[in-house]
Amino acid sequence: RRVTSVHSQPHSVTRKMALPFLPGCTPDRTLGKTNFHKSQALAKRNGVMTLDQTMPGIGGLAVSGQRPKMTVTSSGTDGLPAWHGFRSKVLRFNGFFQEAVVESNTEQFRVRECTILFYLEDDSVQVNEKATSNSGMPQGTLVRRGRILKSGELTSSFDEDVPPEGYFGINDFNVGIEVTIYGRTFKVTDCDAFTRDYLTGTLGIIVGGSSDVPSDPHKEILQDAADRIKPGRPYFRDDTLRQFLDHDRQVLRFYCVWDDTVSIFGDKRYMVLHYYLSDDTIEVTEILPANSGRDKCGAFFGRNKLTKDVTALSKFPGAVTKRTVLNTLGPAVGKNRFILDSTRAADGADDVYTDADLKIGNRILVLGRLMLLCDCDEFTKEHYTSKFGVTEFAPIDVSEPATVPPVAKVPPPTGFGTEEDSMVSVERLVLTAPKRKSGKYMPTDVTAADGSFILRFLATLDSEDPLAADREFIISYFLEDDTCSVYEMPKHNSGISAGMFLQRGSYKVPDGSRNVGVEDLHIGAPISVNGFGFIFREADEYASKMLAEIRSA
Repeated sequence: RRVTSVHSQPHSVTRKMALPFLPGCTPDRTLGKTNFHKSQALAKRNGVMTLDQTMPGIGGLAVSGQRPKMTVTSSGTDGLPAWHGFRSKVLRFNGFFQEAVVESNTEQFRVRECTILFYLEDDSVQVNEKATSNSGMPQGTLVRRGRILKSGELTSSFDEDVPPEGYFGINDFNVGIEVTIYGRTFKVTDCDAFTRDYLTGTLGIIVGGSSDVPSDPHKEILQDAADRIKPGRPYFRDDTLRQFLDHDRQVLRFYCVWDDTVSIFGDKRYMVLHYYLSDDTIEVTEILPANSGRDKCGAFFGRNKLTKDVTALSKFPGAVTKRTVLNTLGPAVGKNRFILDSTRAADGADDVYTDADLKIGNRILVLGRLMLLCDCDEFTKEHYTSKFGVTEFAPIDVSEPATVPPVAKVPPPTGFGTEEDSMVSVERLVLTAPKRKSGKYMPTDVTAADGSFILRFLATLDSEDPLAADREFIISYFLEDDTCSVYEMPKHNSGISAGMFLQRGSYKVPDGSRNVGVEDLHIGAPISVNGFGFIFREADEYASKMLAEIRSA
């Protein structure tokens, strides 16, 4: 992309030689200009006439107190101004300058590394120094961002004339050259990839090769001093904070089972194991099924590091330490020094379970209880796949077959009261009156015109005894609750008392499978009620009508 410039020509590849600033050698700045118009500086804002201080003077030149505006345009942006075409584009050069050190017998100079930033949008330059720890010098921004004159003079907003040397432009920076800014000579040693591509591909400028920054005696002195204060023995540090920041709220979850069936009254107890990656601690909680008979008393194993050897729990605090003291230097009372075993040969740290020991199918020892890891969740599978490369996570089925609940047998009736009364004592702890149930064929909407819903039949005993051949009975069947009663009719000179033969109630059929119902009521058919056999002989008109309606429905 070719770049054109007007007035200051910051991106011009060719440079013109300036005449000396002497009487008679200064050219006329208006020579060749044809535009001498005066800009309109008066503007009306909110109904008030004001003077716009940003408008240029005659011929577009900056008036007193104004800097000349950049009018750099890019051919690839359709004549847009430079601040739009080159916004967020900065050239970065790496370099250094050498500073003399006087009145010092340890060093004669210092090499200070810097970064030179050139902003394409307005040809401004900024110089930053790389910070060095314990340098004792103010570092950071050496030269604030701004347009810098090559002569090294400080510019002011009231300066109308620009020196012949002009400002630093893009053509003044390249790898391998020296640039003097405000009395300091910077050696450019390298640039970033964007700067190299822009200078070579866009402007066609040949960029030199990179070079190394010479060694700094001052840095070597600081490094030697830092090495001398380091301890002679190795220093061991457990970076638990980094582990906490990387793995906070990351928990591995395993489903395990403790098979305690070998013990008396023992059974399988199902657990959930949580492994906290932030501090390598383990927590075990128990899953209590419904009606297990056990109280939920919190965690089965509280969150802590789980040792592989249960005897480690019986050690007294301080009996076994991670470091071994070889000797003590100094008086017995007062300040003394300790010499530790740097080889850690007698390391007494307990062996604890880590995430490398947890795998489906492995058995771990939790306070003397052997638990089998059966399954894990999805996050745990992703963790072991990314860290250990494990891809097989086949679960282990340890579930027991479902037991069929036993069916309670109904005890036989005691003979006291009806069967409904006996079933109340079987089904309930608190005895209450049995609820009357509606009959199977009893209609829901009943009116007075429907009748009494009592079916009456004339029956005789089903017996070969001649004394019972002449006995007649009225069997009444009540549709409202499917009960029946038997009444014996009086017989002259029979010697048998007439009246209620069987009270109203529900009676079983001979096999005891069900109660006597409407389906057992047939003329001429035998029926057994409470052990007595009867044969239906006749039925009244109402009973015949109701049976016909029931059987046709």
